[in-house]
Amino acid sequence: MATDVIMPALGMAQEKGTLVSWLKAEGESITKGEPLMSVETDKATVEVEAPASGILAHVSAAAGDEVPVGQRIAVILAPGEPLSKEPSRSQPASPAAKKIAKEKGIDMTTLKGSGPEGSIVAEDVLKAAAPNKEAAAPKSSQ
Repeated sequence: MATDVIMPALGMAQEKGTLVSWLKAEGESITKGEPLMSVETDKATVEVEAPASGILAHVSAAAGDEVPVGQRIAVILAPGEPLSKEPSRSQPASPAAKKIAKEKGIDMTTLKGSGPEGSIVAEDVLKAAAPNKEAAAPKSSQ
C-alpha cells in the first residue's frame, strides 16, 4: 500500500516549509527511517526520515519549493507496487477538520478547501454538514 510523504510540521506554529533537497531520487528504493529529504523552516534545516519502506514515486515538489505543512509532496510505493499507479488526490486538511469529518461521517474528498493553499479547514467540514441538518429540520417541524 502506498504511503504519502507530506511536508512535516517541525515546529508548533509552522505553516510551511521549504524543500531544500531530496536525498533520494524518484524511482529509488528507500528504507523506513532512512533520510529522505532536507527541509528548511524559519529556524533550522532538518533531514526528514522516510515514513515507510519502498520506492519513492510521484514527487510533486522540487528543491526550493515552499510547501504548506501537511501537503503531499511524494508517495512511497510498497515493494512490488507498480510505479504507474496514481496516488489518490487528497487535499491537505487540518486535524480539526479531519476530526469533525470523521464524527459527522463526511467524505473529505468531496470538499473544496478554503484554507491556505486550498487546504480543508474545520469551517469547510461544518458547512458541508449544515445542509444535512437544515434539510432534516423542516421535515420534523411539519
